[in-house]
Amino acid sequence: MNVNLKRLILLLLIIWVGVSGYSQYRRQSSNYFIDGLSITPKIGPNIFYGDLMDDSRIGYAVGVCADREMHELLSARVQILGGSMRGTMRGQAASIIGLPALSFTNFYTEFTLGGTFRPLNFFLGYFKERTFQPYILLQGGIIYYNAKEFWLRDTDIRNWETDLWRTASGIHLIGAAGGGTTIWLNPRTKLSLEFYGTWTLGDELDAHKDWYSSNNPDKIYQTANNDFYYTATFGINFLINDSKFRNNYSYNRQTFLKNFTYFSPKSSKSKKTGKQRKW
Repeated sequence: MNVNLKRLILLLLIIWVGVSGYSQYRRQSSNYFIDGLSITPKIGPNIFYGDLMDDSRIGYAVGVCADREMHELLSARVQILGGSMRGTMRGQAASIIGLPALSFTNFYTEFTLGGTFRPLNFFLGYFKERTFQPYILLQGGIIYYNAKEFWLRDTDIRNWETDLWRTASGIHLIGAAGGGTTIWLNPRTKLSLEFYGTWTLGDELDAHKDWYSSNNPDKIYQTANNDFYYTATFGINFLINDSKFRNNYSYNRQTFLKNFTYFSPKSSKSKKTGKQRKW
């Protein structure tokens, strides 16, 4: 056989073995990555607690969270959430006390990484089909904001010839803590309820870090640092692929009863058709 042909065959064999091994590795890695992975679209209100927050402090948030079960007690998550904040501040001076003076709107996007801890799995044992599965949440990340602050008093609007006082935008670090629960519906779907507070390493989510009187604009008053807001969300949790963790043996009967109606009819049908259900 020609030497060059032998070399070509050997090279093709090496490439084939390498590609086969790499493909198998990718399949294993891909399966490992999605084991225990779930996606949760969510929506709900946010409640702003910064400087401009006497009234109308409730905005909205919408986003999606990807959560992966890393341990029987712990999961890791990444979340993107965005929406709008707002608030109104009433006057403090004697002549305008209690009257709306300033307001703001803020369109924002936050990106966070974090994790959850499920205490019932710790105290009662691991159980995937638990009807209510509460968890404790910690996460951190960044927030991008674009805020506008407005005058509300006619006197101020006339003085400045506009109702827009100032704007602010940028990126701040954030940290959040709270909790939530999932409510089991079927082997692939759960409801998700969540509530947490977010602390911001910045004071301009409402574009209001200082203020001054129109009668004396040279005297500037500084406001308290670090805006804070709460977020409450409702979502639908979709399981992409089941994790490899197994329920505590004490839940065997409950596991069977909860899954019986979802698996039994299909299993009987598969015996007749010779097909197996993939779930």
